[in-house]
Formats: sequence, structure tokens, C-alpha cells
Amino acid sequence: DYAIKYIKNFIRGNNLYSKLSNVVLREENDFCTIEFVQRKKCEIDYQGLRLVLGEKYGIFESFGNEIIRGMRTLCTDEMGLQCEFSPQSFHQVNIGVCKLLYDKTVKSVVGKNVVNCYSGAGVLSGVLEKAGFNVTGIELGQTEHNDAQRLKELNCLNRLHNICGDAAEMLPKVGEKIDTLIVDPPRRGMSKDVCATIAKLNFKRMIYISCNSSTLVRDIQRIGNVKVESATLFDMFARTGEYETLVTLKK
Repeated sequence: DYAIKYIKNFIRGNNLYSKLSNVVLREENDFCTIEFVQRKKCEIDYQGLRLVLGEKYGIFESFGNEIIRGMRTLCTDEMGLQCEFSPQSFHQVNIGVCKLLYDKTVKSVVGKNVVNCYSGAGVLSGVLEKAGFNVTGIELGQTEHNDAQRLKELNCLNRLHNICGDAAEMLPKVGEKIDTLIVDPPRRGMSKDVCATIAKLNFKRMIYISCNSSTLVRDIQRIGNVKVESATLFDMFARTGEYETLVTLKK
């Protein structure tokens, strides 16, 4: 609330309504990032806003998926891991509930070899490695993959291997030894190609983490030869009708 008041005054005072499409705030521990998303590239002076907000706020501009100027990395501690992220990388929005979700994920793993698809910036992969598993993370986004590589190096995670690529193409190359397969796709779910690839794999358990129950059900039906063992709901998005779901499945 403190920052929003000054951001509104800044936009109003500089008549930026036509220049900005939206403003994104994200809090990490005791630090807050503020992303000004431009409709088209233009020069905006943020010096006054920086002085008012102070050092606990980091400001950057973006156009499309490109950071134009401002902070390039966000240094933070997440789930006991030292992290250096792109400020645009995806993270779970509710740290307290996310910890419960990841704890449940770790407890649901069977065997020693884990493949984590849609692994993002690598936090869950790091948590799994620290719990003693051999982890392969697969992520299509280059920015997120780079973040995951930095996380691996900063925390000396020797049992973690990160791959940048499409899960449909990379899963067959991982090898036959997959004990637990984890997928945590965006709201749109998995492509038909990924589901078809998973249907051909041999694994002891599959863990599907989803924020969209409709695509979750659709993808399970697409895979076809799996059976639901359990489902757990997490109130990740308080005071909304949305929730995060963790489903365990077997062949």
C-alpha cells in the first residue's frame, strides 16, 4: 500500500497513462520490485520515485519480454536457497503456502531419480536436490534456464542437471531411469506432444502441480494410461476462487 500510493501519484503527475500498459509489483522477503511495462519504448525519469521509495524498492522498465533499463537481477533467499533471478522470472506468489506445496512434493517423491519439467528458475529443483534426490530440470525459457543455472552454481547443487528445451523433445533424451516425473506447467497446461511423450515413459510416480483444474483434468485424460492416487489442494491465492493442486499419479 505504501508504494502503490506513490506510484499512482508518479503516473498521474507525469501523465504516463498512455505510455504504460501496466505496473507489476513483486515482494521478495523484505524487498519489492516494481516493473513498469511500456506500450512503446520511451524515456521516463524515475529519479524522484526512487528517492521517495528508498532502497527497499527496485525499479525497472520492460517492453515485451525485454528489460529496457533498471535492475537486471534480484538477489534473494528462497526456500533456504541463495538465488539471483531475473526480476521477470516466474515465482509462486505466496511463499508460505509455496513452502507447504514443496514440502508435500518432496514427501511424494519415490525413488532417487527425479525429472522436473517446466522447472522455471529452478527453486523446486534446488529443494529436491537438497533433499537428496538426483534431479534433472527441463525448462523451455532461456531466461529461466539461466536463473536455474545460477541457482545451481550459487548453492553447489552437484546432483542437479538443468536442460533448456521443450519437454516433448528432451524427455526421451533424459534416459530410461525416471523414478518420479514432476510437471508444473502454466495455466494453459501441457501441449498434446508433451502428453503423448509422457504416455510412452516408464516411471514409478508422476506428480502434476497445477493452478488450473480444467487443464489438469484435460492433460490427465490426454496421457491416458495413468491413474490418480491422491489430490491435495493448496490455498495459494487467498480470497479468490483459485487454488493450487498437487496430484500424484501412477501408470
